[in-house]
Amino acid sequence: MIKKADCYYTADDFVELHINENLLRRFRNKKVLYKVTLADYIHSGKNILTFKTTNESDKDSPAGFIAAVKIESMDG
Repeated sequence: MIKKADCYYTADDFVELHINENLLRRFRNKKVLYKVTLADYIHSGKNILTFKTTNESDKDSPAGFIAAVKIESMDG
């Protein structure tokens, strides 16, 4: 049983967060570390967390992205 599940992430410039193929959040700002609580959206068994990032610069360059997920169970 999940007690707490949080995801922290940011991207340059645009990022979408999907969980189990459902759009959860959409942000545009590379200077902010976002925190999203996942506990209400995950279930027992397999869960798929997907990020879509794009760099909206006029220059042809890759998007920067970083994320971390922290999950705490009821039994420790």
